[in-house]
Amino acid sequence: DQGAGVTPGDRSATFGLLKGVTIYGGFTSGATSLDARNIEGNETILSGDVLGDDAPVACNNDSPDCDANGALCVDGVCIIKAKNAENSFHVVTASGTDASAGLDGVTISGGNADGLSTPADSGGGVFIDAGSPTLASCTFRGNRAANSGGGMYNIAGSQPVLKSCTFIGNYAKFGGALHSAQSSPDFRDSTLTSNVAGEDGGAVWNASGSARFIDCVFQSNHARGDSQVGGDGGAIFSSSGALLLVRSRFLGNTARLDGGAATFDDNAKPTMINCSFVANSAGRRGGAVLNVGGSVATLVNSLLNGNVVGDTGGAVHNGIGSSLTCVNCTVTGNGGGVRGGGFAHDSNDGGTLRLTNCILWSNFPNEIIDTPAETGSGVTVAFSTIQGGWSGEGNIESDPLFENVNANDFRLSAGSPAIDSGNSASLPLDVADLDGDGILKEPVPLDLGGDPRVVDDPDSPDCPQLSPGSCLPPTVDMGAYEFVPPPP
Repeated sequence: DQGAGVTPGDRSATFGLLKGVTIYGGFTSGATSLDARNIEGNETILSGDVLGDDAPVACNNDSPDCDANGALCVDGVCIIKAKNAENSFHVVTASGTDASAGLDGVTISGGNADGLSTPADSGGGVFIDAGSPTLASCTFRGNRAANSGGGMYNIAGSQPVLKSCTFIGNYAKFGGALHSAQSSPDFRDSTLTSNVAGEDGGAVWNASGSARFIDCVFQSNHARGDSQVGGDGGAIFSSSGALLLVRSRFLGNTARLDGGAATFDDNAKPTMINCSFVANSAGRRGGAVLNVGGSVATLVNSLLNGNVVGDTGGAVHNGIGSSLTCVNCTVTGNGGGVRGGGFAHDSNDGGTLRLTNCILWSNFPNEIIDTPAETGSGVTVAFSTIQGGWSGEGNIESDPLFENVNANDFRLSAGSPAIDSGNSASLPLDVADLDGDGILKEPVPLDLGGDPRVVDDPDSPDCPQLSPGSCLPPTVDMGAYEFVPPPP
């Protein structure tokens, strides 16, 4: 807020991105070549701290000072709320831009969108209305919004592209790091960690758009549910729109109520391919995932391990007219407080749960729990390993012989009955182009570890649980990982 024509202390002051202009950070004084940049060593900060008095205070875990500002203790510091009252509503604005407007290698911090209505109550770090900038190697740290999108707010058809960015320690009532509505953000190789939502979507709140997260990490985000209101979607809350998650990891996210990693509601359409959900937790339903409200979810080649819940669905709770299809997933070591350590499904609410080529093992207190309707169960399980057994074509109940459970290695070891025992015809199409060959109408070609998805093991019979000749090699394995036999 300095310079000619600018009023000192003006909270509407912002760094406005322009078409055809990219702002680069990471330079030392006098450097002119992009090759001379050192982004980490020469941090370039765009700050909303108008008076320069945010005065970070030391903290341990979630200290009272951090609570007052709606943030977590990040890197041993937090900001006292009274100290950022004069900060800019938006550090950066990118409304009306296109892909030629960019930020590269900068840190965006200290935004405080605490106004009484939009836009002043949303997008503390970056506010985008009908804009599509390109952001690379940027860090969003310690931004706040009273309503939506502490780190970034997208609206009205915005299509920002973010590559190798980090969102850490941001806060908003909805979407601590990102709030996206009627927009299509595209995140690649990015990390969202220690962000907090006062209600829903610890890191991301997405609605009525088509968001993509490729090769991203969601870790230690929290849907806190302040004043006992909300608290759904520890990392993501998504409704009434499409969401694509590919090769992304959800680690240690928490929700006061539902969906430790993610909550899908109100006709959401999420697709999760080659993802890992590990050690997430929810106070009520869905330790990793809650799928409700007529949502249609697809989960492929994914691992759900060590997730816990206070009530039902240690890994996943599916209900209220929603449908969930899981293909080649490994679900193990999850805990449901009351029922459904692996999956909990409410058939009396309508909807369906379909499991194919999956492994459910060592979930507590049971693998699957279904609340049947008068018309029967909505659960269908086929060609899967279910501890304790489950009716359905091609199902088995033998120990899958994981490589090393103590080391969290859930690949199949030699001799596993899950090898060559799946149904290759059930593999979905490669809509995420996992192998990068541009062919989207082939079956998914890679497993969770990046190995070929269908590999024949000459030492394992094909579908031995069926009558001889029912399966012809090569036959896909059960679970998220394909067994690759050692060379002869």
